Amino acid sequence: MVGQWDNPGQIIKKELARLKTPGHEEERQLVAELGLKVAEQQRLTESSTLMTDLVAVGLRTRFLQEMAPDTEIGTAGRTAAQELELTLAEKAKMGQFLKRLDSAHAFLQQAPIEIQGQYADRVMIDGEAAALKFLVTEMEKPKP
Repeated sequence: MVGQWDNPGQIIKKELARLKTPGHEEERQLVAELGLKVAEQQRLTESSTLMTDLVAVGLRTRFLQEMAPDTEIGTAGRTAAQELELTLAEKAKMGQFLKRLDSAHAFLQQAPIEIQGQYADRVMIDGEAAALKFLVTEMEKPKP
């Protein structure tokens, strides 16, 4: 049963669980494809925050795992298995990025005012995720 506070991702997960019984493979495939579209929609429509990026890659991973590996995805001609491989690589890259965030926040506190200003501008214009990527890049630049 769908609860009043369930989000689309949760609803789709529940439906996939319900369709695990034999004889529902085609319906399950269609629901997984719908879930993949929901994950992409979340990533593309919301302001880019670290949380929305993490949720989107998590949903994408989950729904790709539910699909038949040889299913063609989108217009690029890749299969669900190939997309899953790319998504898992993206997830690993995000994990490495997350490990550097504490250092990046400490760097921001000591950074020149120009860097702090650029970071603030990027948060306002490009969103949190892009601003944090900028900050990590600046932090890792060699010091003269």
